[in-house]
Amino acid sequence: GVVRCLPSLVIVGAMKSGTGELMKWLTLHPLLSPGRGEHGENEVHFFGSSAHSGSACAWKTYLSRFPATAVGSDDLRSVYTFDKSPDYMRSNSKMQALTDMLPSVKLVAMLRNPTDRAYSGFEHNCRHGRYHRLLQPAGDLEAGAVVRADVRPDGSIGVRGLQVPTGGFKTLRYPCSAADFEAYYVRHGDDGGDRVRPETSEVSYGHFDEQLGDILQLVPREQLLVLFQEDMYRDTMGTLRLVERFLGVPRYDFAQHAEFPSQGPPRRRPATWTERWDVWMYDMGLRSRYKEPMPAAVRAVLDEHYREHNARLGEVLGTELPKNWPAVARR
Repeated sequence: GVVRCLPSLVIVGAMKSGTGELMKWLTLHPLLSPGRGEHGENEVHFFGSSAHSGSACAWKTYLSRFPATAVGSDDLRSVYTFDKSPDYMRSNSKMQALTDMLPSVKLVAMLRNPTDRAYSGFEHNCRHGRYHRLLQPAGDLEAGAVVRADVRPDGSIGVRGLQVPTGGFKTLRYPCSAADFEAYYVRHGDDGGDRVRPETSEVSYGHFDEQLGDILQLVPREQLLVLFQEDMYRDTMGTLRLVERFLGVPRYDFAQHAEFPSQGPPRRRPATWTERWDVWMYDMGLRSRYKEPMPAAVRAVLDEHYREHNARLGEVLGTELPKNWPAVARR
């Protein structure tokens, strides 16, 4: 027979903040095993899904997402499984369901300068064809506006409760431009003032103060480890040590799986030919994650929006934030 273990650790967010890289590093530890999605994906995304809400014994379905260990195996007592689902953190209902099922589970939140996270998230969604430029007005949105919507089976999209037919929009091609990002996130006021578009729901993905404040209503502070992508980039091995101590697993020599370039932090040695190809393309300058850098004026608008949220985040955590974050408190 086999035994499966519910997770000891859940990486709850934030999306596009280094959670995928953290997962790949942790998977190298011989005592840590990640869960998988319903079809083998790297992200479990169980809570809030139909598999969770539609099951009377949801924990059994959730358990099936984690690897099996043979009964009698010497490794059975030292199996630690973990879930990586970066959309949990921004949903209070998903966090409530998670902590109801696993009240003592340890949580990791990996955060990133929310302005940079917004640009990275925009390109991620652009890669999946989720943004469209309107070719005709839709409600109070003018032609030329950039919107996010899933394309329906009939080829239309829904915008503000309205149906926009196939010929009324054009799906943006990856990589999206900085101008596309600006059109989606920034509203230029008649008074000359620029501000974040209030209807852009994704701007709230970077309201980490609210998200972590809600989480700390569900679990005690000692069950939550908050990391910063900027710190992981600067000190990868040190960040992995923090996770090991938090989870209580023996120290592992991650450095044996690392490459140490002449400049920059150590990086995980590519595990597949696809990863090797991607690294080579980036190193040769033949591929970029962004079509162009974020314009300074657009960055200023987002920085101003997030400044107070970041200041409150520092208060919630009782710590200063990385230097590149727009906030009152500085390291």
